[in-house]
Amino acid sequence: MANRLVTLLLSPASLLFGVIVWLRNLAYTKGWLRSYTVPAPVVSVGNLTVGGTGKTPMVIALAGFFMEQGYHVGIVSRGFRRKSRGVRLVSDGKTLFANAQESGDEPYLMAEQLRRAVVIVGEDRVSAARMAVDRFGCNLILADDAFQHRRLHRDADVVLWAADQNPKGQFILPSGRLREPLNAIRRADFLLFTRAATLPVYHRCFEQYGHIRHQASVPMYLQAIWDIRNNEVIRELTFKNQRILAFCGLGCPEQFFEAIKRLEPEIIDTITFPDHHAYSSRDVKRILRGQQKKNDQYLVTTRKDWIKLKTIWPSERPLYVVEMELRPDPIFLQQLLHTIRQHSRKALAKHPMNDR
Repeated sequence: MANRLVTLLLSPASLLFGVIVWLRNLAYTKGWLRSYTVPAPVVSVGNLTVGGTGKTPMVIALAGFFMEQGYHVGIVSRGFRRKSRGVRLVSDGKTLFANAQESGDEPYLMAEQLRRAVVIVGEDRVSAARMAVDRFGCNLILADDAFQHRRLHRDADVVLWAADQNPKGQFILPSGRLREPLNAIRRADFLLFTRAATLPVYHRCFEQYGHIRHQASVPMYLQAIWDIRNNEVIRELTFKNQRILAFCGLGCPEQFFEAIKRLEPEIIDTITFPDHHAYSSRDVKRILRGQQKKNDQYLVTTRKDWIKLKTIWPSERPLYVVEMELRPDPIFLQQLLHTIRQHSRKALAKHPMNDR
């Protein structure tokens, strides 16, 4: 009842926000606002909702795939909650030039895991993409969280939807989680359902909004667990029948906790922090007190959280970091590759100066 009341009270603000979004999209569709191209194909990875849908692991998976195909990949991202401004180089594919605070936790994570990819952050993603192409010779751009960032022209839009979120009854911000109405899915080329091994029963309801080239589920897998003390990978059986305290600051912490359950511990205690949380020494003390109070044998977190804990975590306290990965559908990957190859000649024939 309380949730319905909140939704009702916020509905005028949602209506106003929806009108603003509609006008902005109309302006791009009619050409009143301009999209800018770069001389390389661009793939956008985004979503329709706020919260975690797996965009970062998807960008990492796609970057790995395209690098295997011989592409020199550049990743551009806004760098959410970073402590810097303007266009900033995070990695040139060889060296890291910014820390997690300067680049944002997710771009830093991508740069750390993809040592051959160029990673650049900037509010102006057109300038960031041009920098990747002009300065570093990238011939493919992955635009992170850019479905709504229409100023940068893209050749393929990949949209993620959390499979446990039925689109029926979803509302636009601020009364709901939608960044724009569901009919915006008509701009997508590929719709991928995360947090599921199979397509959800409602997946065909998106087809009423227009043609989507391919729909597929994208399950999340536990890739590795490593001990921070010696940087060594440990066996999953280590946690079987043990007491675990798992903590994280993610958009969807439940997905991480479900992965820990698959390790078959005796008990899982959990602590959650807000998404993109900047850890402090006080947080570390809270975590360690929680472990002592619950008598948990192991502390477990995610790699995204660990990169913000590195400088403050006491070296004498054991901590285990779990790495998760998305494994995209092979058919989707091949169709995306075909799309990019079709656009490559056209994109490379244009010079960025033509669009300034």
